[in-house]
Amino acid sequence: TPRDLPPTGAEAAAGGLSDELQEQERRRIVEALERSRFVKAEAARMLRMSRTSMLAKMKRLGIAAEG
Repeated sequence: TPRDLPPTGAEAAAGGLSDELQEQERRRIVEALERSRFVKAEAARMLRMSRTSMLAKMKRLGIAAEG
């Protein structure tokens, strides 16, 4: 049934990522921050995303903004 299907479109954008994918994304950001010595602009470059996007993901995933 449709309720058994994974979220798509707006549902996915509203936070429909599975816990496993969220944890994977969280680990990638934390690792990039550690490798960049917590220089956020450098960590974002490593992840090939804008600094603003990375900061929004950090907030959504509960990652502290300071190292």
